Amino acid sequence: MTGLENIIREIETESAETVSDILGKANGAAAVTLRDAEKAAEQLKEGFRREAERKAAETAERAAANDEMELKRAILKKKQEIIRETLDGTRRALTETRDKGYFEMLTSLLNRYAAEGKDGEILMTDADKKAMTKEFETAVSAHGLKVSDKALAADSGFVLVYGSIEINCTIDAIFDAYADELSDMLGAFLFENGGGV
Repeated sequence: MTGLENIIREIETESAETVSDILGKANGAAAVTLRDAEKAAEQLKEGFRREAERKAAETAERAAANDEMELKRAILKKKQEIIRETLDGTRRALTETRDKGYFEMLTSLLNRYAAEGKDGEILMTDADKKAMTKEFETAVSAHGLKVSDKALAADSGFVLVYGSIEINCTIDAIFDAYADELSDMLGAFLFENGGGV
């Protein structure tokens, strides 16, 4: 082998070693870059997963809160219907009967609203005049009232008349005047004292 061939062979060997060294370093750097890229992708994927779970949990909480609110609205609406139906039924029951209990209630209203020491009239329905008990007649007289010849245009109850002053004691007027209070009392009785929904 000549000197030139030896030099060429030496250059080729050095070149092969340099190429091998460069390829080794490049492969090592590529492996590190690939590992880093996989790690970053995994972290990114985990971040997306956590964010998706958080949003899903928020959506589920909102849906549960909305469902709970709808349930509360439905229960409140049903309670209000029950109260209204109960009050309407009570009003009807009071206006349809003319028994002793009815006149005891009228006597109680009379004792509460009649003006002391003033003469006046009591306007009553024709049905109440016909069914009036002796006890109620006595209470009317005791308050210095006379039963008016005019008939009251209402279902039940009476109106006290003292000159130009009228005190409306019809069942409808009493219910209307105390509608909120009656609803609250009935609601408390039905729903807050272990009585229902």
